[in-house]
Amino acid sequence: MAVATPTNLTSGTKTADATSATTASISVTQGRLYLLSVASKTEITADPNQPTATGTGLTFAVPSNGTVVYDNSSSSRRRVTFLWARATATGSTTVVIDFGGQTQVTSVWSIEEIASGFASIAPIVQAAQNSSPAVAVTSITATLGAFGATGNITFGCGAIGNGTDTITVGASFTQLTQTKDATENNINLLTEYQMANDTTVNMSFTSQAECGIIGVEIKAEVIEFDAGTASGIKTAYTNFTFTHTCSTGNNRLLVITVQERGATADDDLTVTGITYNSVAMTKAIGRLDADSPTTGSLRSEIWYLVAPATGSNTVSVTTTGIVTSGCAFAASFTGVNQTSPVDITGGANGKGQASPITVTVTTVSTNAWLIDSLYNKISPGSLTKGANQTLVAAEQGPNAGGDSADSSYKGPLASGSNSMSYTFAGADDFSMVVMGIADINASSLLVSTARTFMTTNTSFWGS
Repeated sequence: MAVATPTNLTSGTKTADATSATTASISVTQGRLYLLSVASKTEITADPNQPTATGTGLTFAVPSNGTVVYDNSSSSRRRVTFLWARATATGSTTVVIDFGGQTQVTSVWSIEEIASGFASIAPIVQAAQNSSPAVAVTSITATLGAFGATGNITFGCGAIGNGTDTITVGASFTQLTQTKDATENNINLLTEYQMANDTTVNMSFTSQAECGIIGVEIKAEVIEFDAGTASGIKTAYTNFTFTHTCSTGNNRLLVITVQERGATADDDLTVTGITYNSVAMTKAIGRLDADSPTTGSLRSEIWYLVAPATGSNTVSVTTTGIVTSGCAFAASFTGVNQTSPVDITGGANGKGQASPITVTVTTVSTNAWLIDSLYNKISPGSLTKGANQTLVAAEQGPNAGGDSADSSYKGPLASGSNSMSYTFAGADDFSMVVMGIADINASSLLVSTARTFMTTNTSFWGS
């Protein structure tokens, strides 16, 4: 998903000598991105301090190359800085810009909001800065490196040492705001953006002036892994609980995978429900059972919850049937489609299956991810996940010969045929399910179960 269009919330100046400045009140929404551009001047023979900034639910950070001194001659010293924050609370707040006890004779600022569509964990990919501190010029450019994705956008903030001149945005850029210090007539701050990749962030002005500029690449929203938690092996249970922590990232999805072994070959194992923070989850794909006449049945399931509560909360798993051992893994993601999070599901099971275990599904959307749930009767330590799969968690069961419960994920993936697999020595019974996770930009999804048969000694059960 391309980044949402930035909008200006407020801009302002403070021309009285002060070590800090406070913006007008703004309304912020949890999870959204806020961009703060600040320019200031001292009248001492010391460069302006790099500012910090905070508000209720906002703690701003400066990326590498996000600040530059653009006038360093005698007592005429100026700096421009780009800061960003992702709101952790919803409400109204002012933003306090602090210069670390150093007096500024003037400061100028602008705050922009990006409502949605940006990467929730690491939205700022890169920044570049440039300045002309000793020679007055009429244009300036900050050059970024190659962009990481075509959906990423470009943002720029720049300031000149002439408060009466007008700054012109760079080619193909759109101006957000231009804020002049009309009293001291020595700072003009411009913010601009482009809804595309542009490695040359530039601006120009009529009169020659000292100037500084920051160019920024803002990342489009994609699926990102947040956190994984293992319940630990449970024995002889009907239900159990464990805790998992979800971040405050945007467009969250919680996935719970369950792996269980029954006591008998015909034991009707069923997960009757899973809750997170007392909210019921939805089963994406259910019981795939490789019955064994001697060691009992196996089951793997995948459940999910859109927009789970943030923070540490309890996962409760309720089961019917006689369970000799089992466990569950929690995996939370951000950047997931909140209307149709499930792209596709599929699975396979077998008795005496030779390596590898593979489930292949046909993902519908571009940039989907896959997550799996596997339980098999395998000697401890001999199970290896497939290429490009990242482990959520793994457990070894207490049964004779050892059980392996595993869950892993991979992505982003091109639409079409995609697989999750595990290799091991020998041959074993197994039960494995896979779910595709759709990213925020996915639409017209076909949510269905892809039934995969692997070998002549493989049976398939689905619900």
